[in-house]
Amino acid sequence: MYTSYILSCGFLTIFYVIAAALMPGWNSILIALAAIVPFLPLMPAVFRYSRVTWIYFERAVCPSDASAGPYEKHVQRENNSPPHV
Repeated sequence: MYTSYILSCGFLTIFYVIAAALMPGWNSILIALAAIVPFLPLMPAVFRYSRVTWIYFERAVCPSDASAGPYEKHVQRENNSPPHV
């Protein structure tokens, strides 16, 4: 949620500045509504990349085994087990 909010604010700020530069005589509320229009198709991508960003952030901050999922724990056990002869 946090990363999605940050990415959305960044995109909306950029779109707002561009819309304000292109339409200088418009009301700020209308400019904000015009800035939302190009953002709507980007919402699925923002959602996906915010999740990816959060996963990388969490792994960088807490690289312990506690954050590993079931599949990762299984792979870690296989890699650490002695080879079968």
